Amino acid sequence: MRIIILLLITMAVSACSFTPVKPGTVNSYDEFTGLEKSIVGPFQVERNTEWSITRGTDIKGTDYAINVVKNGGSGNEWRFLRNNRMDLIVDGERQSLGDAHHDGDVRIAGAGGVYTVEILTYILNKETLQLISGGIDTLKGRIGSLEFSLNPEQIKALNQFADTEITPYLIN
Repeated sequence: MRIIILLLITMAVSACSFTPVKPGTVNSYDEFTGLEKSIVGPFQVERNTEWSITRGTDIKGTDYAINVVKNGGSGNEWRFLRNNRMDLIVDGERQSLGDAHHDGDVRIAGAGGVYTVEILTYILNKETLQLISGGIDTLKGRIGSLEFSLNPEQIKALNQFADTEITPYLIN
């Protein structure tokens, strides 16, 4: 009985802490659509919120997007519904990505409660791609009122992604 109680306490305490997951790059190819996709992330900015950058290439060309996912929040908590403007400061240079395309859902939790899931999508333009593809040292950002900074491990993953998945596709 003590072991079960200790296990439950350990699970509860670990659920309260926030440790970012190590980001990485995942590549995939869909032979039916011809879509080649590469994703770097997740870049966790708080307990239930993370973002990633996606490159998609098909016969029509290459597009890039930042996707932000907030998975959690009790009841009808819509953190980014009305305020989802994204601004970045990359090595001291400011760049606004503007407002996102917002998609959200209310889901039922296992205990019968409800929680919200929000997905934000920002399409990246050439100017933003060039800003983040030059071997950056610091990146700070704000989504709505949520401010974040990437740690050195996250910066390293972003720079590796830029070297292999952005720079070769930029047309000068």
